[in-house]
Amino acid sequence: MILGIDPGVRKLGYAIIDGMQIVDGGVLILDSKTKLERPDYRERMSRIRAFFVELLDQYPDIDTVSMEKLFAFRNYNNMEFVYGVRGMLMTLFREHHFTLHEYTPLQLKKYIAGTAKASKEQMITMISRLYQIDDDTMYHDTADAIGLAYLAYKGVASSR
Repeated sequence: MILGIDPGVRKLGYAIIDGMQIVDGGVLILDSKTKLERPDYRERMSRIRAFFVELLDQYPDIDTVSMEKLFAFRNYNNMEFVYGVRGMLMTLFREHHFTLHEYTPLQLKKYIAGTAKASKEQMITMISRLYQIDDDTMYHDTADAIGLAYLAYKGVASSR
């Protein structure tokens, strides 16, 4: 099984696939649109780690993780937080000896939608078609997580 993760400041998308079947997926909502303060980091990171520890216990057949690699942020505090989340999760997954893949948003969009300029709505539509699921209630974070897992499933070369 492959776990796809779209890390974010307010929402973190995740999906578990087994080939062309979606096993689980959704969004971990971290907070409303309040300003992210440094003391909040520890609480949010603890929640994220606990969530994934529980998820790994629930799905012991996960052996691969595919995560979005970020490269541009306008807000330094948000960038610092998301990179902290990525580092914490990568450490957790390395402790489980998982294979790790990273893809940029541009790689994800180009492979799934055919263009690196695909909108969030286009990504949701393409993922819905690919997996034959209803897209009415899907968060774009979940669609991206499914897409990230799919790239690893298809053996697309990771970003370096």
